[in-house]
Amino acid sequence: MNEELKNARADGVKLVRFIHGYGSTGVGGKIRAEIRRDLAKKLLNGKVLSVLHGESYRDGSLAAKALRGRHARLDRDVLHDTGNHGITFVEL
Repeated sequence: MNEELKNARADGVKLVRFIHGYGSTGVGGKIRAEIRRDLAKKLLNGKVLSVLHGESYRDGSLAAKALRGRHARLDRDVLHDTGNHGITFVEL
C-alpha cells in the first residue's frame, strides 16, 4: 500500500481506490483492518488528505457526494462501489 501511495503521488494521481477485500470471517479480515489502521495514522499525520471507507460510500452520504464532487470520474462506478466493505478511497 505504501509503495502504491508513493507511486500515485509521484504520478500526480489524486485519488486511489484500494481493493483490500472484506475477509471471509464475516467481521472483516486482517488485511482490511491493517490497511485502515495505517491509513488512519497517515490521515492524522497529514500524509493523505482524506480516507473514505466503502461502507460509507453511499448515494445519500455527504462524504460520498463531496468525494464525487472532487472526483467526477467516480460517478461511473458508483453502483459497484456503493456500500462495499472491501474498498477504501484515499485522496492524496
